[in-house]
Amino acid sequence: MTKTLLAFVLLGLTTSCASQRAARAPDGSPYTLEVFFDRNSALKNADQVAQVVEFMEPDLRNILEDTGYVVVPSSNPEAFVPGPGRFLLIIRIVNYNPGSKAARMLVGFGAGSLVLDTQHLLYSGPGQIILQSAGSVGSARDWNYAARKINQQVTREVNGALSAR
Repeated sequence: MTKTLLAFVLLGLTTSCASQRAARAPDGSPYTLEVFFDRNSALKNADQVAQVVEFMEPDLRNILEDTGYVVVPSSNPEAFVPGPGRFLLIIRIVNYNPGSKAARMLVGFGAGSLVLDTQHLLYSGPGQIILQSAGSVGSARDWNYAARKINQQVTREVNGALSAR
């Protein structure tokens, strides 16, 4: 019985990930996304935010590429050169509170939960915003889980915005 349950869970995970395919340009070519992570050094816990971004950057790139996008990391959004099928995605950590792992483990019931809030913008050119959205995850799990959830949310929203074009 447990093997059957595990098989259904794994099947559900693979089909939910595999069912999401990248939006395509009208000619059928993949869209290119330049991705810039704004580390927001103004936050009081800039070192912890940097750690989260170090995980989120390659993870988001992998998710977007697995979905079918061409991803180009960007270190300077001002240098973005728009073109057909080319977009700039900016992700900014707005708030990060790592919570207390000890409270999560000892108390439970949401005590010590971490919070990760982001803002993401998708541009087709200078001042041409296609998508402006925010992501928020509060979790009693590890920060990697929250970062992955944000990345999945960003991918869904980018896909929706580009599919509508």
